[in-house]
Amino acid sequence: MNCERCGEPITERERLCDPSPFVSQRHRECVLRSILGGANHIRRLCSCFGGTADPDPPGLSRREAAREAVRARGITRGDDGTQN
Repeated sequence: MNCERCGEPITERERLCDPSPFVSQRHRECVLRSILGGANHIRRLCSCFGGTADPDPPGLSRREAAREAVRARGITRGDDGTQN
C-alpha cells in the first residue's frame, strides 16, 4: 500500500492504523506535514511571514520534505513509537 500524500510504500511498521477503505493511508510524517506546513513555513521563511522561500525546501521529494518539516518542528519519535 502506498501513502496517499507522497506515493511511497507504507511498511507494516510505518502504518498508523489498519487498512480501511474509509481511512486514507499516509506516513506519520506526511500527516504531520499536511498539518504543520513545510519546513520553510515552520521556520517563517515563506511568504506567510514576509519571506520569499517556498514552503518546502527545493530539491526534496514529498516524503523528504515531510521529514524535514517534522525535524524543523522538533518532533521526534522513540524506538518504542512514543513521542519524545
